[in-house]
Amino acid sequence: MLPHLRCPDCIRSHQAFGEDEGEEIAKSLGPKNKTGVLQNHGLITVGETVDETVFLFNMMEKQCEIQLSVAAAAAGGMPYAVIPPADAEFTGAANNE
Repeated sequence: MLPHLRCPDCIRSHQAFGEDEGEEIAKSLGPKNKTGVLQNHGLITVGETVDETVFLFNMMEKQCEIQLSVAAAAAGGMPYAVIPPADAEFTGAANNE
């Protein structure tokens, strides 16, 4: 089970500049978060294995693609629907089993 995929606080956005960039990114992710968005740079994922890290990256990339598609559709006049948090939590739990 990968609970961090359905956690509302699991994705961190971070601006990092300078020599202490790596330390700042690590602090921003904290002890539990495994995914992040580096502003103007892209995604970052960490995992306990290479397989988990790549899986998380692919999931994040797909989520970004979906979000961009939804934003484009909404800009074209299609109604934008937000999934209630309880439904998203249920779906996340079901997909992580």
